[in-house]
Amino acid sequence: MTKESAYYHKIDERIESLTDLIFGLALSIGAVLLASNAITNSSQLFSNLLSYGFGFFILVFVWFRYTAIISRIRFSTRSIVFLNLLLLFFVTLEPYLFNIMKSSISYALLDTISSLFAFDMGAIMLTLAVLTFIVIKQKAISRLNHYIQLVLANVVVAIIFFVSMLPFFWNIILFGLEARFFVWIFSFPLTYLIFRISNSR
Repeated sequence: MTKESAYYHKIDERIESLTDLIFGLALSIGAVLLASNAITNSSQLFSNLLSYGFGFFILVFVWFRYTAIISRIRFSTRSIVFLNLLLLFFVTLEPYLFNIMKSSISYALLDTISSLFAFDMGAIMLTLAVLTFIVIKQKAISRLNHYIQLVLANVVVAIIFFVSMLPFFWNIILFGLEARFFVWIFSFPLTYLIFRISNSR
């Protein structure tokens, strides 16, 4: 092991601990804010639980993808360390932006914050796609097609979130809710379906 690779190996160990801490904090923030919300009726309770469940699913989804990718990287470089830190930055923003959207803010501000949330999620998925591509480039996997499909699936989700930032998806109302939110809800199952279909061929 060269001096440089040994140096980045030590950084990897630090980042692994930092990653567990940040994902744990991100998950706990949602739970703390949920407990601090005063509820007056059962419909408000179910609404809070549903929104918390969606935020929880997003973070767990990202964590599973991240751990599956990072465990396959053979050696770290400066760019890989940077991508790791960049991903953790976007992860810390997710619960902040997500919970602001649930607070009582103006309609115009909600448009801006939801666009920032969409950008944040798109950036997370795009970073995961780049990290997965690095795994392929390092030839650290045996099932090449599987990881190529992972790259494509992450890119598809990233594109969906970026596209949802367009004003069109904010101005269209479906069942009393902006179309932007429906795009988010269906993005993950749609991408999973695409991944399963392409992976079975």
